[in-house]
Amino acid sequence: MANNPSFDAFLRSHRERYDEFIRKLAEFIQAVTRNDHEAKIKAASDLAYSLNHLKSILSNVDQPEWIGKLEAPLRSLITNKNQMYADQAVNVLLSLYNNIMSHKWEFKEEVPEEPVDFDAIYRRTFTRSEMPAIFDGLIGALEEMVTSGFIDSIRAITALKKLIATIRRNAKGSYFSSAQTWFYAKTACRHLIFNLGEEIPGVSAIVKTIRHLIENGDAEWRKVQDEMKSEIKKATEYELPVLMAPSAIQRSLPAPDAIVEIENRVTPE
Repeated sequence: MANNPSFDAFLRSHRERYDEFIRKLAEFIQAVTRNDHEAKIKAASDLAYSLNHLKSILSNVDQPEWIGKLEAPLRSLITNKNQMYADQAVNVLLSLYNNIMSHKWEFKEEVPEEPVDFDAIYRRTFTRSEMPAIFDGLIGALEEMVTSGFIDSIRAITALKKLIATIRRNAKGSYFSSAQTWFYAKTACRHLIFNLGEEIPGVSAIVKTIRHLIENGDAEWRKVQDEMKSEIKKATEYELPVLMAPSAIQRSLPAPDAIVEIENRVTPE
């Protein structure tokens, strides 16, 4: 049995309805053997109701052929209340009885389609890139600057510590978090760290390291975006059939690289 509670509930409901139909079928067979026409009509009505109750839970492809074949003679008997229709219903039932009793129900739980996971695409691309190491190197260089003893400005030390904490907290998060962290880090370094390097000769070597990390990081971040763009394009082209529409229609759909274009607009160099 499936592990899906909804599917389990469907199976229980189907079992109950099918069992009820089999009971009403047995009662109808008993009724038609007696010389009581009203009892036959009532038994036919009960059987028709249970048959419809069973049918209502089934999709068209899951409905066995005998359901449709049994409906018409039962409906005729109930509507016309004529012995001829009772005999006709019995004859149809006898021809279908073995099929009804031996029918094997086969229901399969529908497996949901695997969605395109944009976050997973980004995480894979980011993890296999040099960006994690560049972020770590940047944190290490900034910490070295804080503990160097060359900076005596409390305001500068506080700013550096906040920058370090921000990078450590956000650098390896979501795409948006990493992108904003990189933009914030390199902007802060260009406005704060490089000025400190000019004012405080003792940290010039550290500033040189940071400058090198930023230059490499810019190139590596563009590489991450290009690879992510390529993977997103591949996923949307091959996994989302709608994007395989004619080119005239595709022009009205969002481009697979829209996320990269948006990023370039909201986080200028």
